[in-house]
Amino acid sequence: MHNTIVQHPILTFGISLFTAISAQAATVLVVDISNPAAVTFTSTPNFSQTNSSLNIGTAGFTIRNFLASPASIPSSTLGLGNLSPTGSTFVYSGMATFSYEANDGNFTSANDLSVFSNGGGPGAASQVFSTGTRAFNGVLTIDLSAYVSSLPAAGVTGDVISGYFLSGTADHGETVGQFVVIPEPGSVLLGGLGFLILGFRRRSIR
Repeated sequence: MHNTIVQHPILTFGISLFTAISAQAATVLVVDISNPAAVTFTSTPNFSQTNSSLNIGTAGFTIRNFLASPASIPSSTLGLGNLSPTGSTFVYSGMATFSYEANDGNFTSANDLSVFSNGGGPGAASQVFSTGTRAFNGVLTIDLSAYVSSLPAAGVTGDVISGYFLSGTADHGETVGQFVVIPEPGSVLLGGLGFLILGFRRRSIR
């Protein structure tokens, strides 16, 4: 007689989901859009894929093609939290839209996001990315409820890039890693449980 070990379905699915996300070695930010009034940008343990040293206040980093349609998010937009590049004493607190491909750094209606430390103060080398070192630490929460129609769909991925210039400027335009947009946690669990229950019933019938 064979002993059968039955694992809790929620725990099993949770582990599977975490494993799937972690398997994407270049994913450095996980974005949860389930609450547009409190969109979270959460760091992962993954390493930076490049070397770059810039000013976190004037350069920051780019989340390329994040929005599903162009929007105009002003540079005065503020977020809360402790997201920071590893090793920095400064945190990201500002966000605005701009066109990365325009290569001019001007804030405008676009699909790309510039993330930076709002309010000034930081100096050179306040944002350093190094291969072999975790890219980010912490979480940034920001209210994007005014741009719901432009928010990306769950599952969207793209590049996280140092600075905001596409080319021609040192340490800008380097791919730090990837971002991934995740769905509402409740929907993920319900969907996963549905598949697990269906699979269990099919095995039982056999």
